[in-house]
Amino acid sequence: MSTEVFSKRSTTGFKISDVWGGLASMLVSFPQSIAFGIIVFSALGQDFVSTGAMAGTLGAIAIGVIAPLLGGTPRLISSPCAPSAAFLAGLLSEPWMHQITKSAPQQAVIIVGLTVLFAGLFQILFSMVGGGKVIKYIPYPVVTGYLSSVGIIIFIGQLPRLTGMGAADSLIHVLRSPALWSLPAIIIGLATIVIMYIAPWFTKKIPAPLIGLVGGIITYFILSIFYTDLRFLDGNKLVIGSLQGGFSSEYFIDRFTGFSGLQFSVISQCVIAGATLAVVLSIDTLKTCVIVDTLGRTRSNSNRELFGQGVGNLAASVVGGIAGAGTLGATLVNLSSGGLTRFSGILSGGFTLLAFVVFAPLLAWVPVPALAGILILVAIRTVDWNIIFMLKKRAAFFDFLVIGGVIVVALRYSLMAAAGTGFALSTLFFLREQITGAVIRRKSYGNTFFSKKSRLSNEMKMLSEEGARTVIYEIQGNLFFGNTDRFYTAVSEDLDQCQFVILNLRMVQSLDSTAVHIFNQINSILSDKKGRLILSGASSTLTRGQTLEKYLSEVAMRKHTTSILIFDELSDALEWVEDFILSEKNLYHSHLENPLDASEIEIFRNLSTDRLNAIKSYLEEKSFKQGERIFLTGDTSDEIYFIRRGIVRILLSIDEQKSHHLATFGAGDFFGDMSFVDHEERSADAIAESDVDLFVLSRKRFEELVKKDSGLAAEFYESLVKVLAIRFRGTHLELRSLE
Repeated sequence: MSTEVFSKRSTTGFKISDVWGGLASMLVSFPQSIAFGIIVFSALGQDFVSTGAMAGTLGAIAIGVIAPLLGGTPRLISSPCAPSAAFLAGLLSEPWMHQITKSAPQQAVIIVGLTVLFAGLFQILFSMVGGGKVIKYIPYPVVTGYLSSVGIIIFIGQLPRLTGMGAADSLIHVLRSPALWSLPAIIIGLATIVIMYIAPWFTKKIPAPLIGLVGGIITYFILSIFYTDLRFLDGNKLVIGSLQGGFSSEYFIDRFTGFSGLQFSVISQCVIAGATLAVVLSIDTLKTCVIVDTLGRTRSNSNRELFGQGVGNLAASVVGGIAGAGTLGATLVNLSSGGLTRFSGILSGGFTLLAFVVFAPLLAWVPVPALAGILILVAIRTVDWNIIFMLKKRAAFFDFLVIGGVIVVALRYSLMAAAGTGFALSTLFFLREQITGAVIRRKSYGNTFFSKKSRLSNEMKMLSEEGARTVIYEIQGNLFFGNTDRFYTAVSEDLDQCQFVILNLRMVQSLDSTAVHIFNQINSILSDKKGRLILSGASSTLTRGQTLEKYLSEVAMRKHTTSILIFDELSDALEWVEDFILSEKNLYHSHLENPLDASEIEIFRNLSTDRLNAIKSYLEEKSFKQGERIFLTGDTSDEIYFIRRGIVRILLSIDEQKSHHLATFGAGDFFGDMSFVDHEERSADAIAESDVDLFVLSRKRFEELVKKDSGLAAEFYESLVKVLAIRFRGTHLELRSLE
């Protein structure tokens, strides 16, 4: 297929190739729609086979024209589908339905129509509340189990028709009664299956279901030479027979008057069934949309598509058709046959109407076993056979249980119950994973993990000695009532020996009131020994755009916040704790009122008096106000800066609005050493976090000094290397703590 077919521009405006795409897709969807309609109503008896064929046809026309007209996925073909047929057939097999159809079987047609009506309304509702995106997140095992159940149900339901027995006959009865099998029916059905299966080997231009159906019809008329009873419509159970219903006004009036005669309990059942059917049809449609987008390199509008599908199913209900969805088989045929725009879908529905009007008398002669053969092959392809291999994979065991549970409940009870079972099992296993999964991703202590604030050697020594008073937990996932007890048990191991507990919430997705209660409990224990619980790194998605303090107050349903400390970044939380510890030991002096003398700068402390005085004469004094930029990324400079007073923050620019915090330097420390050593451009920004007083030494002036005293360079670089070594050692400890 040419790349033009896949371009986004090709999805707008009518193209002549849409005619061929619409015609080819109709040849696939039309016979399958008839077969799906028969599935729905044949459970009521042989007399309703033609009613089912008519319902399938009307559904194909209504949703086939309206869904692509209003939908959001060009080239998508909509028609009655296997999930819809299996669901509605299962609905008519419910015990409460038996009570109704026993005395008034015609009411089943009214109930199916009402269920389809509610399904359409719910799909419209889904589109209005943005359900197109939500439905995509329904667990894969639930969808797989449901569709596989549909395939199995259709397969089992078509075996009686393949053998020529009644659709109401159970599979066990069919297998136990080979004497009742019809040889012509078996031959027709098997011939259809074989022809449909091997057809793609010879040609892909003509849809395989159409070739199979034609083959089945030819087989039927060949057999009629030997079986004379096949030449007549009256009493012939192997053909559809004369179609019942039509487009007459009396037909529509009877349907609407039938709605008014239903009891409230029946209507409520239809509402529940319609909601379930709407979810099933929406999943089937959106799954096909994803494939269309992948093949066609387009982007569908899922909510608009659900709206189109909903209106289409409403129309199908009004005209007496069964529900449908975006179908994969017919859509792929449309794509491969040249369909480029939504007109191909509209034409597919229009061609279905034309075929019905022209060939309606001939449809009576379509063999039921041939349709059964088509559906059996469709059913086999609907089942996800990868389920078998899940048993060999330990990681997929719980997915297998969900899929198996859905299938068992569907076969034993109904598809409605199976859908509920799938959601319940998925929720149960999800909760199990959340409860048993690791909440604490990583734990480290304050003597191995430090803030981004650079510390002097004596400060680093003290923090290494006292750092064990601080424990840092990196939390992940959802912190809720199911796992807070395990979380508290893990944290309580450190509460006896640690004074500060820092929780990094960067990877936490949700908190509930139980988790907030645990936070308050931990903080209360720490407060007794003059410690604190500190929270950091909460994302805006966690707090829903609020401050973390306000969010915690709302979650805990308390008016007043606790004394828990909150910081935006983990480094800020660590810096607060480090400053607290250093203040206890009288080593914290980042906010000295009086600027330090050169002799108090750590890197100069070991210089002799003569050399200290010599270097002081080459130092330039500079001051910066809070917020001023000392240098910027890309600046050409060879100066090294020694902080006499204040705090300097080093930032790595990401874009015009974002930057990454690399380090913070306080009084007595230095920065800008990289460009001083290698003469390269500045690789980051230096910002005065407070009012700052600096000593500045350029490489050029330093080299002038070295020419006078060559030994000064050795002493200076030795001191420089010692400080840098301390910084690298701290970084090494942090990296080891992250292993």
